[in-house]
Amino acid sequence: MPNLFALIAAGPSLDYSLLEIESLHERGAVFLVADSVLQGFTQRFPKIAANVFTVEKRRHAYLKRWWDKYHISIYSYRGSDNRNLPRGIPLRGTQFKLLGEEGDFPALYSPGTVLGVMLSFAVEKILASRGQSGEVHFLGADFCYIDNQVYSRLIFPHAPLTNRLKTLETWQLEMAFKKTGGMIVQNGHVLRTAFELARARENMRGMIEKLPQEIRLFEYSPVGLSSNKVQKREPRMN
Repeated sequence: MPNLFALIAAGPSLDYSLLEIESLHERGAVFLVADSVLQGFTQRFPKIAANVFTVEKRRHAYLKRWWDKYHISIYSYRGSDNRNLPRGIPLRGTQFKLLGEEGDFPALYSPGTVLGVMLSFAVEKILASRGQSGEVHFLGADFCYIDNQVYSRLIFPHAPLTNRLKTLETWQLEMAFKKTGGMIVQNGHVLRTAFELARARENMRGMIEKLPQEIRLFEYSPVGLSSNKVQKREPRMN
């Protein structure tokens, strides 16, 4: 497994990072994909092998729809509702626990978001390699609601293929704003976000401060983690 990882999150800026995804694929990157963006990602990039991560305890069904149709591997938190997972997932996928929990499962750190769990996985793989150096690229990691787009998934299987986040889920955007309790200050602007996202962002910032300099981090969001240890890049549009 190469020490080049692309972490795909559900933020709106993912729609502007399609060329970056293609470039990382050509370089042989390992793609770690948040469960909520799996449908849109696999529809847009069916030839990319996706390692999808889920820590969702609540019941949903969107992983089941894509298990047999696309080339994906599933990494699921051991506490996930079994009804969320394709049949035979402890046999056909990988389960993990969170650090501090008991049980004979691989342990990953969670700062409060699946993106952080994916980062924990990538860092663990890099540190276990012979060279102990590598790259991690964050795509769609916004931690806020940019341009009033939905920080969510393309949930309707019959919906036309579009830029993944322009969906019919206006109800979920309204719900998200009602739950908004956090703020992110970026370049003098105050951005509204969910309290959970703001807290997870701060936890991840603390996490990456402890990483060795041999692990290089890149992000393509105008908000993102905005840490001195993460190099910000502007996505190529053409």
